[in-house]
Amino acid sequence: DHDHSGQDMMLEMASMCEMKSFEKTNGVFLLDLQCVGRFQLTEIVRDYPFTTTRSNIMVEHFGSNQTLNNLIADNIEALITKITTMEERLLSRKKKLSKEYHPTQQSSSLHKSYEDCYETAINYDITPYEYDLPTKKQRSIPELVAMSWAVFSCMKEEADLDMNRYRLRAFGWDKLDQRLILGQYMLREKVLKVQGHLMKLQDDDDDDENEQKDKSIDSSSSSSSRDVLLEEEDAF
Repeated sequence: DHDHSGQDMMLEMASMCEMKSFEKTNGVFLLDLQCVGRFQLTEIVRDYPFTTTRSNIMVEHFGSNQTLNNLIADNIEALITKITTMEERLLSRKKKLSKEYHPTQQSSSLHKSYEDCYETAINYDITPYEYDLPTKKQRSIPELVAMSWAVFSCMKEEADLDMNRYRLRAFGWDKLDQRLILGQYMLREKVLKVQGHLMKLQDDDDDDENEQKDKSIDSSSSSSSRDVLLEEEDAF
């Protein structure tokens, strides 16, 4: 990676992967990797001809208050549903205001993207979790962990937010509740951004309506003036 000055940077955290298979095609090796955890860089031992480091494996901490984690998870799902509805309304207004508005491609809703990311996260997680079975109304630890990653993955292409900052912070935290709270905060910021876009479009719509009314009044005034002139000519 590079900082703003163009200098090389090294991330303090990275994924720890297991190579499942590989193949060589046209001189290029294609690797099939599966993430099995994360590690944190503690010391650079050597940086030439290749980098050697000392690192610590990051251990996930789930906390003891799973009731609170489930409440935060409920908020996350509610916010995703709200944003999806707001973005559909935003798209509808854009189409109404501009006849020339044609999206280059049919984008998937945030809700659908989140569901896809969640299924990927929970299906490919091979961590041997130890936890008590949840009640019917609560999510299990693997489900909460999958949610805490999916919420950042489904918005990785988000233009309104600084997703690199959010994703790197989430990647560097080893506490489940911290990631869930950060995801909730990120979604609340997204709600404010979409609300701002909706308000701007509403203002533009109001301006167009006022402009149409002004044109109608000007046209009516011109017509009345011509009628008066015709009546004066008839009088002579």
